[in-house]
Amino acid sequence: MIRETLDKKEYPGVVPLPESVGHVATTARRKSAKTEKVFTGPRKIVFVSGGVCYSEIRAAETVMANCDREIILGGTNIITPENFIEDLKSLG
Repeated sequence: MIRETLDKKEYPGVVPLPESVGHVATTARRKSAKTEKVFTGPRKIVFVSGGVCYSEIRAAETVMANCDREIILGGTNIITPENFIEDLKSLG
């Protein structure tokens, strides 16, 4: 996705999104204003139906740091280890 090599037929976008240049990404973590980064590549929006876990959030941050692209990651919820075990128990 970051390298723009995915087949558009297999991975279509919902709507054609405009490329964003020069937007500042922010985070829910407490950081000083000096750590905000201005991205020059197009913004990518990823929504995970079923929720995202901490390692997926960390992976998105790593890609953002290495590829100079902003990734907006969302999901139906954030899956904690405790929630995951409870969900497994509810399967019966």
